[in-house]
Parts: sequence; structure tokens; C-alpha cells
Amino acid sequence: MFITVLVVVLIKDDSEFLIRRQEINVKVSGEVKEEVELKLKLGCKLQDILPYVKLTTQADESFFKQEIVLKNNDIIIVPPLTETIKIALNTATIEELILLPGIGPVLANRIIDYRMENGFFQNIEEIKNVKGIKDGLFNKIKNYLCL
Repeated sequence: MFITVLVVVLIKDDSEFLIRRQEINVKVSGEVKEEVELKLKLGCKLQDILPYVKLTTQADESFFKQEIVLKNNDIIIVPPLTETIKIALNTATIEELILLPGIGPVLANRIIDYRMENGFFQNIEEIKNVKGIKDGLFNKIKNYLCL
């Protein structure tokens, strides 16, 4: 009789496990008006939580474009928008220029040399005239540049 009870308990626990597996629990905090805990269907993606949360005006909505499948007990912290620091091509120092991705001391010196020889940059695309800065590198740094 004791063995029979044990078997029933195991079957009951197993069925509860299968039921629970069809949904996941997710906690959402960060740049939301109210922290929430959600029960979602198994296989939901990050963007699927948007209808259930109210974002603050400072929330970075691009965060939800990631193709991430949520797992049980995930904690999602919605990040704030970040301000992009702009480097002024016409006044930047070597120290400032090397903050740009892919720009080291050699390229920073070339940028300053180009500026001294040719005068102020007239547009940010003109930086592609500097030896070593082609389209690929320009595309990495253009959002960080201003005149």
C-alpha cells in the first residue's frame, strides 16, 4: 500500500510538471512604469512582452528588437536610452579621436594632419579622405561624429 501511494504522488507531480512546462514566468523591471511578473506561453520572444508592460519615456525600445526566446524565471531589465557622445572632427584632440571604435593613435594623427593641411572638415563624410578610413570604418564611427 505504501508503494501505491508513492506511485500516485509521482504521477501527480509529473502531470503538474508537464502543465507548468507549457508556460513560463518572467519578471520585467527597469525602465517600466510598473515592475511586473508575467506568465507567458513557452516559446515567447522578448518582443512578445510589449503589450503587457508600460515603458517609461526613457526606455530604449530598440532593446525589444532582439530575437531572444524567453526562458522560465528570466528577469528582463529594460535599459534606458543612452546618449551618444559626439566627437567634433574640427576640434577633436588625439585623445578624443582614439575613443572612436577602430581609431587608434596612428589614424587619430592622420585625421589631425588632414585637418591641418586641408582646413576644417566640411562634412563628416570627408573623413573618408584620410588614409586608412574606408566605408567600413566610416560606417562604424559616423554616428559618433559631428563637425
